[in-house]
Amino acid sequence: MDKEKRERLIWLDGLKGLACLGVFTHHFFLGFYPASYFGPVLETGLNGVDIAFSREPIGFLINGNFWVNVFVLIAAFLPACAIMRCNREELNSKAGTMILKRYPRLAIPVTVACVIYYLIMRGLIATGGNYMDKELSYGPFQFMLHTLFNQYLTEDSTIQGSYWTLHELFLGAYFAILISIPSDKKRPGMLMVYLAAFAAFRVCSLSFMACALGVFLADMVSYGRCDAVKEKLGFLKNKKAGICISLLTILLSLFLGGYPSYVVPENIYSVLKPLAVLLSPIGIHALAAYLLVGGIYMLHSYTGFSILSSAPFRFLGRICMGIYLFHLMWIELLGYWLKDRLAEKYAGNTATLITFFIITAGILLTAFVFNLLVEKPCEKLLKKIRV
Repeated sequence: MDKEKRERLIWLDGLKGLACLGVFTHHFFLGFYPASYFGPVLETGLNGVDIAFSREPIGFLINGNFWVNVFVLIAAFLPACAIMRCNREELNSKAGTMILKRYPRLAIPVTVACVIYYLIMRGLIATGGNYMDKELSYGPFQFMLHTLFNQYLTEDSTIQGSYWTLHELFLGAYFAILISIPSDKKRPGMLMVYLAAFAAFRVCSLSFMACALGVFLADMVSYGRCDAVKEKLGFLKNKKAGICISLLTILLSLFLGGYPSYVVPENIYSVLKPLAVLLSPIGIHALAAYLLVGGIYMLHSYTGFSILSSAPFRFLGRICMGIYLFHLMWIELLGYWLKDRLAEKYAGNTATLITFFIITAGILLTAFVFNLLVEKPCEKLLKKIRV
C-alpha cells in the first residue's frame, strides 16, 4: 500500500474510537434512561429528551446498533483492503497469516479483560460489595470455555452483555478475508457477489450484513472503482460539488443511523417502514454505516483532511478495544452505586451527569493502561511469530 493510500485510512482509527464511545453512551443511557431505547412505553427521566433519542433523528448519537454496525463494517473493511491491495504472488501468504493470527490477536486481550472481570466479581461477592447483586453462577472451567470459544462462535453474552459482538468481529473478519481472495480489478462482477452475501445474511444472520457491505466498500476503494465513478460523473470532478455530495451522504447516514431499534416509527421515520421490512432495522443501520464510512472517505479524498485524523481521535482509535471491553464493567460495577451516592447530595439528573463524566474518565484511563500493558505487547509478540 503506497503512502497516499495509507494516509487516506488514518481517519478510520478515529472513527473506530468514536464508534466505541457511541456504544458506551448507548449502554449508559440504556441503564440510566431506558426510555432512550424503549420510548414512550416508559416514563421519561430526562424531560422528554430520552424519548426523543428513541425515535427522532438525534437518536444516532446513542443508537448502539448503528455504532456497532460502524465498528463491524470497519472490522471487515480493513482485512478486505489488505487482501485486495497485496500482490497476487503474496496473496496466499498474506491471507494465511491473517487467518492464523486473527484468533490470538483478538483472544489474548479479550481473555485478559474477562479474567479481570471474573476476579473483580469474585472479590465483590466475597466481600459483600456486589451492589447490583450481579450473578456469577459459572465456575472457572465454564468461564474459560465461554472466554476462549463460545463467545467467538456464537452470539454469547454470558460474561458481558456487549461481548455478543465478538462473534461478528471474529467470524466477520474471516468472511471478509475469504470472500476477498477471488476479487480482482478486472472482476467488477464481484460487487454482485458481496450484495448476494448481504441478502443471504439478511435471511440467516442479520448481524453480518455490515461485513458484506464492508467488503463491498473495500472493493470500490481498493480497485479504484470510486475514482472511475467520479470520472464518469463529470460534476464529481468539481471539488465544491464533491464536498457537498460527501456531506449530504454523511448527513443521510446519520439520519438512517437514528432509525429506531425498538420503537415503531410514527414520525419522519415512518416513510422508511417499507425499507425496514425489506432490510430490517439492523439492515438500515448497516446501510447507514456503509454511507458514513463511504461519505467520510469521499470527503477526505476531496479535502485531504478529516477531523478524525487528528490526534485526539487517533488516540481514541488506539484504545478503542479497551473502551469496548471495559465500558460495561465500569457502568455495572461502579456506575449505579456512584449515581445513588451522588443522588444523596444532588438532583437526580445532576448526579447522573457527574456519574457519566467520572465513568467516562475511568473508561478512557483503563483503556489507555490496557493498551499499554496488554495490547501493545500482544502485537509485538504476534509480529515476532512468523507463519
